[in-house]
Amino acid sequence: MRCFALLVLVVLLSSCASTGDTAGEVLVAATEADERPTRELQRDEQSRAINHYLAYRIHARAGKFSEAILALREAADTAPESSRLQLQLLAIYYRNKDYDNAALMAERALLAHPDNATLHIWLGRIYNELARPDDAIAEFEKSIAADPDGTGGYEALAEMEESVNDRVGAADVYEKLLEVAPDSAYLHYRLGYNLMLMSDSEGSRVALERALELQPDMVEASYLLGVSYLDLKEFEKAVQQFRSFLRTNPSHLRGRVNLAAALDQLGDHENALRLITAIVESAQVDTEHHLMRLYLLLRQDTIADPSIAIAPNGSPFLGTILQILVRKKAGEPYAELLESLDRMEGDLDAECTFQLGGMLSVFGTESAGAFLINQFNAVLEGKTRSRVLETILGRMYMFSGKNEEAKRALEGVFTNYGGEKWVHYYLATVSEELKEHRQTEFHLDESLKYAPNDPVLLNFLGYFYAEQDKNLKEARKLLDRALAIDPENGFYLDSLGWIYYKQGDGKRAVEYIERAIRAMNNDDAVLRDHMGDAYLLNKEPEKALGEWKRAVRLDPTVEGVAEKIEKYSEQGAE
Repeated sequence: MRCFALLVLVVLLSSCASTGDTAGEVLVAATEADERPTRELQRDEQSRAINHYLAYRIHARAGKFSEAILALREAADTAPESSRLQLQLLAIYYRNKDYDNAALMAERALLAHPDNATLHIWLGRIYNELARPDDAIAEFEKSIAADPDGTGGYEALAEMEESVNDRVGAADVYEKLLEVAPDSAYLHYRLGYNLMLMSDSEGSRVALERALELQPDMVEASYLLGVSYLDLKEFEKAVQQFRSFLRTNPSHLRGRVNLAAALDQLGDHENALRLITAIVESAQVDTEHHLMRLYLLLRQDTIADPSIAIAPNGSPFLGTILQILVRKKAGEPYAELLESLDRMEGDLDAECTFQLGGMLSVFGTESAGAFLINQFNAVLEGKTRSRVLETILGRMYMFSGKNEEAKRALEGVFTNYGGEKWVHYYLATVSEELKEHRQTEFHLDESLKYAPNDPVLLNFLGYFYAEQDKNLKEARKLLDRALAIDPENGFYLDSLGWIYYKQGDGKRAVEYIERAIRAMNNDDAVLRDHMGDAYLLNKEPEKALGEWKRAVRLDPTVEGVAEKIEKYSEQGAE
């Protein structure tokens, strides 16, 4: 029965857009075969249904498709017990993207066939189109319950979990699917991909290696396995994997960059430089590649030609600093460049966040960060100082998790050069990490004086108030202003949800945190922890436990969550 229903839907979806004869013939044949309730209709109802159906056929043949659909709908409304009529209309409505009516037809069909796994899948997909993800997930779960040995419900559920950014849920579903189909390379790949996004590099490695055992030419798995080796600091394996990958995908940009990164980590700076130089000299070059080449020039034992060290246009601050460091190492004069730094114009925060942060991410924050910090400090041992250089040094300490050192560097900038927006913002960030709450609030207030409508600052202060459980009305105003500027920002949505939680409004807390999770680029342990707390406030401990378990799987170190899981698991057992 399950396979037959699927066949009917496939036929309908492939032929009903024109509301032609094929679909009608399928409907009549199916009705005569197994639609017993239709035969039990009262004669007048049956006559009206037949008349409407005949009108549908006449309109369809005449090319009057709107009238045909209306007549078929009247037939279905007159004979609601006829699931085949509902299926035919479902197919037409779905193809026409009329999802409200498609849902109605699927719901009617399920009244007659509540255990039809395929119908539950289709209704779930329709709910997804209607932006009802929770209802969609519930339908996919019903499909699995109706047909636990089938894979359709699992596959649809996994896709749904990925679409709503529930990486833990998706990984769980792929693991269940692999119990049914253990030799599916694709399923191992999807599991590995989701585990990677959960920062489970070891689990990702195992899944991707298995995928490639089953299907050695799977390009996506081959690349991601190299990334897993990088994350696990297995640099020799990473080099082998990326070289193997690039033999069949020689122009893959990130593969070439990651191979250079792995070589750099192994101390083979010369070959890493060759790889990045080839990219710089190609049509694929971007600002980040120029910066990478400057960094790798610095890593050479000797610099044969320092004249190639030129700051790219897209990075005046960081590019010039790296140029200064190259010239210093080569014994070339650099004082004039250093003195020009503070006169340059550009977006210092963007360069720090995206370009410096990106470079440290590629070459390893631990090794590249320590190397650059030493290089920066060597320049600052001279007489010439620089607000820009010292600010970026503070950021490098922040990236490296050295908050005390970052605080000293940034306070030096504040003392020597005066306040400005980003120095106060960075000091607020470091102070929060050090749990120096008065300093955090002070620097946020100062930063907002320079940019009173900056949504990043508004969000930071509003969330800080929520964490401190104070000034909650003011916190809401701050987040309302931030969201008016950037309404779909996941961080801002979570902050507002957290404020509602602190105010005791669990319903709104769940609403905004749920929106935040779906708006984020990736699943997040802190947001899952927040969602668990919001569910508990709503007296939904089972849902709360589910979210806390997701949080722990995303980040086992997240503070306080393991204790909540233990406490409420024990209460549930009692």
